[in-house]
This record gives sequence, C-alpha cells and structure tokens, in this order.
Amino acid sequence: MVVNAAAAPLFALVARMGEDPACEDESLLERAQRGERRAFDQLYQRHVNAVYGRLTRLVGPSSELEDLVQRTFIELYRALPSFRGEAPLGAFIHGIAVRVGYDYLRKRARSRQSHWDEAAVLDLVAPGSSPEAAAHERQELKLAFGRLDRLKPKKRVAFVLH
Repeated sequence: MVVNAAAAPLFALVARMGEDPACEDESLLERAQRGERRAFDQLYQRHVNAVYGRLTRLVGPSSELEDLVQRTFIELYRALPSFRGEAPLGAFIHGIAVRVGYDYLRKRARSRQSHWDEAAVLDLVAPGSSPEAAAHERQELKLAFGRLDRLKPKKRVAFVLH
C-alpha cells in the first residue's frame, strides 16, 4: 500500500494508538536514562496527574502539594540510573511518591503545624455542584481529613493505600 506524505503522520498516530502504555514508558525510560531531557519531560507529563492524586490522598489538601510532586520527580530523576526495570515504571514512581508523602507526614507530625490547608479543600470539591452540595462536600472532606490527621503517619499511609 502506498501512503502519500500528507497522510503518513495520521497513519503513524493510528499505529501508536494500539501500543501498550508500558511499552512507551520503557522507550521513554531508556531514552531518559541516556540523558535525553525531552524523554524525561514526557515521562513527567504521563505520570504527573497520578502522582498529584496519590499525594493528595496521602497528605490531604496542602499548599505544599506542588512541592511534593516536584520532589517526587526529582527523586525519580536521581534514581533513573539505578532503575533496572524489574517492576513497571508506574509502580516505581508510585513507591517514590508514597515515600515522599510519608516523609512529609512525619516532618509535619514532629513540627505540629497545621495539617492541611482549608483553602485547598475547595479544589477538591466537584465543579458544578450546587452551593448546598458544595458546602456539604467541603464539610465531609474537612471531617475526613481531620480524622486522618489523628493517625500516625505510618498508619495513615497504610490506611490510604488500602
């Protein structure tokens, strides 16, 4: 079959649509391990939302979430040379995010600082909710995170991961 030059990118896109995401991670990982910054940027884009979600569930709504996400990817970057691929990359990143979240919880428990940012709770409320539903959801979230804050960091991580 002969494909004209204008249609070639479309055929390449359709061919990639059936690819396994883990295979693409492997390819990006190999390139990132060789020092290709663009490959690491693409890994970041593929996994940043999952890391953000995991950390939000672990530490609650916090003004420091962005810093924790960045710390997770800094740790990933440092660990790339030693990553052997015995587990999927997503699981490896998940483990780093959990460790970063746990360290944050331990430090926060020692400093006895405010455990979560009430203003950040607003970001967790579903958009488009009625004012009454949004107020109820905010109250439920405050109650849930307040109860989580009473747990020791190790137990909190275990509870949230379960």
